[in-house]
Amino acid sequence: MKNWGLQSRILLITLLPLIAISCVLGGYFIKVRLDDLDTLVEQRGLATIRQLAPACEYGLVSGNKEVLQKVANSTLNELDVRSAKIYDRFQSELVHSGPDMKALDEREELPNEIQILHFENSIRLITPIFAQNLASYEHLGVSSIGRNQDELFSEKIGWAELELSLTNTELKKYQALLTSCFFLFSGILVCTIITIRFSREITTPLIKLTQAVESIKQGNLEVRINSESGGELRILESGINSMASSLKTAYDEMQQSIDQATEDYRQTLEQIEIQNVELNLTRREALKASQIKSEFLANMSHEIRTPLNGIIGFTNLILKTQLTARQLDYINTIKKSSEGLLAIINDVLDFSKIEAGKLVLDKTPMNLRDLVEDVLTMMAPAGQDKGLELVSLVYSDVPADLIGDPLRLKQIITNLVNNAIKFTNKGSVIVRTMLEEQKQNTVTLKISVTDTGIGMTEDQQQELFRAFTQADTSTTRQYGGTGLGLVISKKLVEHMGGDIGVESSLNQGSTFWFTVKIQKSDDTDTIHEINRLMEKKALIFDTHPTARLALSHCIQQWEMEADEVDDLQILEELALQADESHAPFDIVILGVGQEQLESQYILETIRKLQDQLSLPVIVLINTTDQQAVQRFQLLNVSCLTKPIISAKLHETLINQFYYPENINKHNLQQQTKQLTTIPQQAIEILAVDDNEANLKLLRTLLEGLGHKVIEASNGAEAVKKIQQTLPDLVFMDIQMPVMDGVEATKTIRSLDERRFLQVPIIALTAHALSGEKEALIQAGLNDYLTKPVSEEQLSATIAKWVDKGSPNSPSERLIHLPQESEGSERATSETENNDHAAKNSALEDSNQLETVCIDECLKLAANKEDLAKDMLSMLLSSFDRDIPPITEALTSGARNDLLNSVHKVHGGTRYTGVPKLRNICHAFESAIKEDASDELIAEFYNAFTKEVDAIKAWSESSDWLS
Repeated sequence: MKNWGLQSRILLITLLPLIAISCVLGGYFIKVRLDDLDTLVEQRGLATIRQLAPACEYGLVSGNKEVLQKVANSTLNELDVRSAKIYDRFQSELVHSGPDMKALDEREELPNEIQILHFENSIRLITPIFAQNLASYEHLGVSSIGRNQDELFSEKIGWAELELSLTNTELKKYQALLTSCFFLFSGILVCTIITIRFSREITTPLIKLTQAVESIKQGNLEVRINSESGGELRILESGINSMASSLKTAYDEMQQSIDQATEDYRQTLEQIEIQNVELNLTRREALKASQIKSEFLANMSHEIRTPLNGIIGFTNLILKTQLTARQLDYINTIKKSSEGLLAIINDVLDFSKIEAGKLVLDKTPMNLRDLVEDVLTMMAPAGQDKGLELVSLVYSDVPADLIGDPLRLKQIITNLVNNAIKFTNKGSVIVRTMLEEQKQNTVTLKISVTDTGIGMTEDQQQELFRAFTQADTSTTRQYGGTGLGLVISKKLVEHMGGDIGVESSLNQGSTFWFTVKIQKSDDTDTIHEINRLMEKKALIFDTHPTARLALSHCIQQWEMEADEVDDLQILEELALQADESHAPFDIVILGVGQEQLESQYILETIRKLQDQLSLPVIVLINTTDQQAVQRFQLLNVSCLTKPIISAKLHETLINQFYYPENINKHNLQQQTKQLTTIPQQAIEILAVDDNEANLKLLRTLLEGLGHKVIEASNGAEAVKKIQQTLPDLVFMDIQMPVMDGVEATKTIRSLDERRFLQVPIIALTAHALSGEKEALIQAGLNDYLTKPVSEEQLSATIAKWVDKGSPNSPSERLIHLPQESEGSERATSETENNDHAAKNSALEDSNQLETVCIDECLKLAANKEDLAKDMLSMLLSSFDRDIPPITEALTSGARNDLLNSVHKVHGGTRYTGVPKLRNICHAFESAIKEDASDELIAEFYNAFTKEVDAIKAWSESSDWLS
């Protein structure tokens, strides 16, 4: 109906009421007419039977059937009468005229009054007959009648029955119905014709108007309308003609404007083309400047970190010597200043990496509780020097095992805690960790750092999270810094899919918060230790309410019961009451501040708990209160530092409950461990650095670990010395004159002898740009250390890369092949059957691997698709260069050349998702090193070339690299 035209709507509006009224009235009058016909036939029957009854009196009284038959026959002459019957007073049929009547239902007697019976095609009427006109029958005599007059007047003398046919009535009904319908439809048809005729006078002009508007819409602005109509249509026609005329004028003006604009645009394009050329040149200069900036950052990092390495390193060495109090103060100042400068450099370099989009987040397993506790432990001395209480509050619904970047998370939390300590002179710094949302294997965590410091105004808050800005920018500001810490934190949080903000009021402290999305660890192999602290009962004392709450949460996660008090006297009373009620506490944990340390009451309380109630006691003291440790140890009390580390607390509780004899022994071992360093087995190390101070520091640190050190001042000198005396390990500086560390490493790896492939080379570099480590590893170095290096880093690296069982036998180590099993022994005189068994095992394992695994390509490239494609493309392009030397070495029997060539391809497979080829290369290289038979080498070569062809075929058929 929505799509109907105007004429259809006019017809509908006009005819629908007419048809409805006509149908209602016509139906009504037809119904009345039909009812009248039915009534008429009944009335006619009643009139006929009323005339028949008196006419039958004489025949019934006299018993003359002939008279009755004549009367019945004469009744058939009446309209619609079909048949007639007359019954005597005994209801016996006397005469019948006409066709047989339809049999009636059985009944006892005929009715006492007129009765009308309706049938499908007839009507039957029955009436009783009384002797009402007896006077006219006096000549008959009573004897002839058989009854006296009184009896005749009081009784019925018979009945008359008529049957009327409805055929004529039905015919009249049909005639009336057809006549009514004819006149009804004729009237509707006439009205329809009249309506259509007059509607055209409206629709025809409108159609012309519509066609004209459509023509104007298509661009024909010359069209005009002349429909010769009047009224509103004439006004509409005039308006459309005026509109078309106006549009024509506007179109002409617009066309002129377009022509002019086109000419202007052409001239502008010429100017833009010139500007594009200039911008292209400017862009090239900007890219070159960006590259120079990156190189400058790398060089600046090296040039600044190199002297800092010497300053911090030698400062640490001086601190180990005997110094006066003033000298110790000076050296500590130098150390703090150097570390502060190093922190500033790190902030600038981190900010540069983030701005350059080269920040890559790691995904490693971590425990968030341990991470936060590590940060607070590291920051504890600075906070406790100012008398601050540092508290970590991790809510129970926070998952323990997560996968993320712990170093970057620690960097964010450290920045916020450091700022909180910096701007807080008294009170506390509280770190809260809570679960915001959990979806499948991803959780959203919220970490907040609340302090009681100086706070900020709203204007100062708006200046936060901007590079090189601080809340107080005046020259007399009390707190310094680069202003990059919060900016870096904000960028890191955004990289982790979260947000960061601050809530603060002036002189009322601040709360910095951030959210991060972290993946839950799906490691199901973790073996959970049986909870040995279940149902143990602890009594906790601390004057700081949040510290008590955090400690209570910590021990409740091990299903222990905890009661908290903030008064030592109440603590004694509770302990005594619990003991008397036969529900004693199992342990007492005392958080001791500076005020309690200066009082003897704490020592008396501990003695009472131990002597009277035999309760073990754990004392929590500040990191800066180490002189109090000895006093508490004399009382057989375990001492832990604040802020509390849950793992250490758990270990101490276990020792208190199950191994009390080991408490003091454990504390003594911990102190001894801090004062002594277990020397490593002496090895020979080549130290390469062009900076004399750094080289001297490196030598001093390594010799302090008990190792023999050979020095070289550049890469070329290192190559010569490594050829003269093969060391067990090489620490290689990267940026050096004559020959840098990367080139020197490549030269060493390219030497003919196998032993030069096996010596571990560790990069020592001050470069801090993204991708540096990957580039160094790909160049042939084994590991990476960033300057400045510490004694602990050197010791851990040596332990990682040097075989402790045979440090002076580098020929038996395969350091750069991490998939080989350590300590495996293979005899060089293995039989041919064993060779074939090894070959079959390696090839069977390879057959279960994929030729190219895109997921592994992405994983090895830190989920960077472009980098993954580039790495795989580089491997493919290297085949044409690296495969011919392998074939040539195999043909000539030069095993060293074959080993070098296979190792080169093997190294390339380490960084791409080609697990099958990598496995074959590993087995191939191992077989060469073990002097396997020529037949086995040939079989590995065949498998190797076949897999190379398979990778090439995959690259041609797959569109992933395109």
